[in-house]
Parts: sequence; structure tokens; C-alpha cells
Amino acid sequence: MATASNFNKARNVQIDNSNFTNHVTNVTNVNPSADPLSKLEARIAAGAIHDSAERCDAPKCYPETRVAVQDNLYCWIVDGDGELEQPKKIKWVTGPAGTGKSAVMGSLADRCAEDGLLGATFFFASWSASIGRRRKTAFITTIAHQLAQHREDLKNAISAAMEKNPDVLEKNLHVQMETLVLAPLQEVKLDLNVEHNADADIMLFLEAQFHLIRRRYNFPLSWPPPGTIRTLVENASGQFIYAATVIRLFDTAHREAPKALLEAILKMEATWTTSSNPLEQLDALYLHILESSPDPPLSVRWIHAIHLFSRYTIDASVFNMSLLLQTDLESNEAEHLLGTLHSLIRIPPHSDEKRTKYGFYHKSLLDFLKDPSRCGKLYVKESERSVFIWDAFVRVCASEFASASSSVSLE
Repeated sequence: MATASNFNKARNVQIDNSNFTNHVTNVTNVNPSADPLSKLEARIAAGAIHDSAERCDAPKCYPETRVAVQDNLYCWIVDGDGELEQPKKIKWVTGPAGTGKSAVMGSLADRCAEDGLLGATFFFASWSASIGRRRKTAFITTIAHQLAQHREDLKNAISAAMEKNPDVLEKNLHVQMETLVLAPLQEVKLDLNVEHNADADIMLFLEAQFHLIRRRYNFPLSWPPPGTIRTLVENASGQFIYAATVIRLFDTAHREAPKALLEAILKMEATWTTSSNPLEQLDALYLHILESSPDPPLSVRWIHAIHLFSRYTIDASVFNMSLLLQTDLESNEAEHLLGTLHSLIRIPPHSDEKRTKYGFYHKSLLDFLKDPSRCGKLYVKESERSVFIWDAFVRVCASEFASASSSVSLE
């Protein structure tokens, strides 16, 4: 006699002439010998990954469009919130339907993948025929699956987590995130300051970027010279910001020709050589860039003032900072002093000066300038910074007073 228990956990039951065979109770474990990552892959939403076949016709930004938005997001990925003491770890992109959010993120995902920066993606779609893209149930498994493709130690950690927690795929998303993503990441430490972890990523990034530079300037395939990228990777000492700053030198309006610039970078030597300091080459790079300014000491004072006002002043726009700091209102002192520092400072176009602030690509620049043992002759004492800012206030107030007095006398 058959009871309800006969059908517990049963799947694909076939009924013939009302004769039942009780051999299906454990059918859910279809392939007990399947490796853990295969079980994980069976539960992902493959169509949600940025380069999936399902997204082959997904919207992408038309070439040369939405460049500012993409560049801003890309810079945040590479450099973070450099000017913030506690950088944000999540970037939330919002906007009404039809404003191109999916197109921007799709193009950004492709760019990050090409440069070796992409960890994982998931594109939800309420209209998709794939149920996995319409619901959240496959979100964590899809992220974990992609992370396992990037590094062998992370792959092993995720596989071990699956074996240790065989029922994790039946748990809620919070448990899945902790077990399949967070714990494996903590286990392998993804410490970006450990050379064997960072060097491969830095090399991949530099290779992709130099390929773009070579195409932009129509350089031969022999450029950069053999060994160049390896030297730059060694100079980086696991610091991704070093590689990013080098590339920005080529991307911005630097006064040196690209080939001469690369030669200068390769010839840089640390001012103070100590085997225990991984920041030596970064410091040498920062020093070289800052000294390209017509007046490095004054440029550094501007940088300190910009940082201070950006943190504590609501309207620290480029326009207002120029009014405050420049000694001659008729001159373009900001461009004169900061024009060669685009690889260190986000300088908006002239059309945005009244509504946009200066920004710093990375906090390490400010750390460098506040440490006399690192920046040497460019160090400015805190008391000297205060005097510089106070003098600027006095100058502006005096100018406003003179202007007001002139208006009164004319009347």
C-alpha cells in the first residue's frame, strides 16, 4: 500500500497500472559524485553575467558617449574615494528608467574585464525569460561562481566551503553570502599589499593600458620596450595606485612626449633607499609629478588648502577656490600651478568650475605630503599651511573692502 511518505522528495514519478515502487526517496541528490563547484554552477543565473549569451544584445553606451559617467565610475573602482578619510565601499548608481544605467554599467563591466579588474557581475532583468534574472535566489551563487574563476586559492576555498556545508544552497541568501563569498575571501585574505597577489593584476592592467596608449599614438608593437612592464610592476611593490598614476600621466595633458615620459619614469630613483619601504617608488613618482609644476612649493600649499576646504566647506568649487587662493585675480594661477598635476588631482573642465570641486585620486598623495620623511623639501608644516590660508582670507577681504569703498565714492 502506498502512502504520502512514498513520495517524499520524489521527482519525475512514473505511475504504471497503479503499481508503485519505492525507490525514489533520494532522487534530489541526482549525482552524489559531482564536484562541489559543479553543484554550484547548476544553481547560477548564467544569463545575468555581463558577457552572457542572453545579454549579447543588451544596451551598451555608443562609442564616445556617457564618457564622463563611465570615467568617474572607473576612477572610483581603481582609486576609490581618495579624498575621504573613510572611503565608501559601495557606489550606488541611480536614475529614472531609460536614462542608460544598464548601458553604462554594461560598458563599464566590459572595460573592467579587459583591464583585469572585474570580480563579478549580476544584471537583474524583470522582463527576462530566465527566472534567475527576475529573482534574487541565484544572486549569491552566481557571484560566488564568478569569483571562483579568478584565482585558484579562492576557487579552492569556495569548493571547500561547499563540501563543508553541503546544504548551503538550500539556505537563505544571508547564509549563502557568508559561506560562499565572505568566508572564502577572508580565508585567502586578498591582501593587495602581498606581491604574489597583486603583481599579476597590476601586470594585466598595465598591459591593457599600454595597448590602448600604443593605439592612440600609433606606436609600433615594439613599444613599450621589452621589460618595461615588468620593471613597472616591480616598482609598484604591490601598490596598485602606482600603476594607476603612471597610466594617468599618459592620459592627461602632460607636457612630456609619451616616449620621453616613459623613459623619465623608468629612470626615477627613490630619494631615500630603504629595503623595507614599499612606497619608495610611489614617493619618487609623486615627487617627479609635483616638481613638474612651475612652482612646486606653492602648488603643494594649494593642495593642502583644497583638501581642507573640500572637507569642511559646502561650496568649495573650483571657481571659489581660485578666487580665494590666487594672488592675482586677472591671472589663471590655478591652471599655471596645477596644469601638470592632472594625474594626481581631478580638475574639472572650465565649464564646470562653478559647480564642481577639485578631487584627489588617492589618499596616499595627502599622506605623502604630510610626512616630511617621504616628501622631503616639499613638506609644509601645519602652521605654515594655516598662515597661507589666513593670508588668502585677508587678501580677499581687503579686495572686497576696496571694491565696496570704490563703489561708495563713485556714488
